[in-house]
Amino acid sequence: MNISREMVLRHFKKIEKAGYLRTVKKSLGRGRGVQTFRFFSDTKITDFQFEIMLQRLDEAIAMKKSELSTIT
Repeated sequence: MNISREMVLRHFKKIEKAGYLRTVKKSLGRGRGVQTFRFFSDTKITDFQFEIMLQRLDEAIAMKKSELSTIT
């Protein structure tokens, strides 16, 4: 595929403006960077739905961190 990153990001912004995409950036901790999470839907994402998505994302991240801390 011969598509530039800029073109993809431009279309993401259009979809986000229309209400079908929400983007969240989460810090991985000091000095560990930031990770971007994108939520897509075939219907517009309401604020209520987005809050539920954020809660589930936070729970999944917390679960992953606890799994990693038991390994070391």
